[in-house]
Amino acid sequence: MSKHSALYVGNTSIIEVDGLADQDGAYQNDATVTLQSLVDKRTGVAVSRVTVPLTLSYVASSNGKYQGTIPHDADVTAGRVYIATILAISSAGQRAQWTETVIAQVRQG
Repeated sequence: MSKHSALYVGNTSIIEVDGLADQDGAYQNDATVTLQSLVDKRTGVAVSRVTVPLTLSYVASSNGKYQGTIPHDADVTAGRVYIATILAISSAGQRAQWTETVIAQVRQG
């Protein structure tokens, strides 16, 4: 697992949860998965132009993969660190919540 994810300034970005599984390792392909918040780590202020909760949709024929779209005009600053909070609730009602560190970057090349 990487230590952080990238969010490219001025670009539409895909947020992805891959391999969502329960405590027994069974892939969860019918869960409700959402981005609950995306906040500046230093200030605690929510990123504007990102509507939360943001639903991540199941990717057909995958093993627990869900994706959502963060708009190109999300108000992020290159070099800043953000914290994304993700919530997954299985069809059986099992709940998991975690955070991911995200660094805003300018796409090169």
